[in-house]
Amino acid sequence: MFNNRSRGVEGVVEALKSQHEQIRTVFFHVMGAQGKDRQQAFLVARQLLALHEVIEEEIVHPAARASLASGPSIVADRHKEEERALVMISELEQFDVDSHEFTTRFRTLQLAVTAHAEAEEEAEFSTLAHRTGADDAADLLARFRMAQRVDPTRLSGSFHAMMDEVRDQLELLERAG
Repeated sequence: MFNNRSRGVEGVVEALKSQHEQIRTVFFHVMGAQGKDRQQAFLVARQLLALHEVIEEEIVHPAARASLASGPSIVADRHKEEERALVMISELEQFDVDSHEFTTRFRTLQLAVTAHAEAEEEAEFSTLAHRTGADDAADLLARFRMAQRVDPTRLSGSFHAMMDEVRDQLELLERAG
């Protein structure tokens, strides 16, 4: 049973790492584009980040908080990083994507998100599969699979609005059970 439980959570961890890589790739697209292409790449980056962050906030972090020996501290540190990124994204939404200010601030966001992803993978994801109890693992896996049904390309508006939409969709999916 341990192997099945571990493999399920490991699959979630691998999917989250893959999302980190997708986000890094989209960030490079933002930096390499201009005009409408940059605006579209920035939209895609915000859509992917909104879905990813809500999944972590609603599904992964609670499991880590409960399962890892230093879980509450680890999750609190990641939450602070996520809050800083939310502020940065909200500020970026106010600038023309081709402005110097946008480019400078986006680079700062890119570095912050990359450092956050690395810290998350090292401190949280690296042991989550082996420390999660059977009931928590089953819940984590079920909720993660459900969250994968949310289509980030349908998210619009501000970053905060996108995150709220993901939460609303997750709530509807959970109720539909």
